[in-house]
Amino acid sequence: MTFRSTLFNLAVPAAVLIAAYVLTPYARALPLSLAGLNVYGPYVLLALGGAVSLAFRRGRVLFAVLTLAIAYVSVRFFLQSGQDKFVAYAVFSMLCLFVPFNLAALSLLKERGAFNQHGLQRLVVIAAQIAFAAWVVLSRNVTTVEWAYHPLAEMGLLATSPLPQLGIAVIALCFVASLAAWLVTRSAIDLGMAGATAAFGIAAHGITTPNMFAMFVTAAALILMIAVLQDTFRMAFRDELTGLPSRRTLNERLAGLGRSYTVAMLD
Repeated sequence: MTFRSTLFNLAVPAAVLIAAYVLTPYARALPLSLAGLNVYGPYVLLALGGAVSLAFRRGRVLFAVLTLAIAYVSVRFFLQSGQDKFVAYAVFSMLCLFVPFNLAALSLLKERGAFNQHGLQRLVVIAAQIAFAAWVVLSRNVTTVEWAYHPLAEMGLLATSPLPQLGIAVIALCFVASLAAWLVTRSAIDLGMAGATAAFGIAAHGITTPNMFAMFVTAAALILMIAVLQDTFRMAFRDELTGLPSRRTLNERLAGLGRSYTVAMLD
């Protein structure tokens, strides 16, 4: 992969994140007829991301989108619907730990599809996380929530962010892990996981800002969807072993030649 293509790949998730940040204030100014986009827009993008991952058989992205969907639904029903403070803090702390962990784990795992024993195992892990969070909430396990919110430092962003400091550390570590996986594999999917982790971290940090969580969850879904399309394009036009242009690329270039040309081929 050339330096130019590396910059282009990095620019895609960065552009989506910047666009989400710029558009967040305007979401509050939508006319009444479009106000529903603030609530239902993320559902549409998450559903579309799931459909694209299914169509192109990208199980890792499917489970990443499922994780983000669970996070968005949890915030809508437990943080923004007037639940008591303990429930809100407990659910938020679990999201800050489990969502980035799932995204990083999926970036480190191999693609094995969705509807098989590997997909079932990954679904069981997500179900176990939901069950643990439900146990913490229903048993009102104050000790676990206090542990999650235990301060790690009393300075700068760590002291002022609404995120639990442990959550900040987990998000940062998982972002680095996903980015490292991309540097090794150069897979658009792995870079998409890193971008989605960054988007979730920004969303969680801005949880008290109207529409910010919804906007950046939508951005995370869009980043993953673009990553699937980029990865599919690479598989169609590049040889997986050598990284060189494939026969499909050759046929496309030949079809675009004029009346006079010279072709040299080496086997």
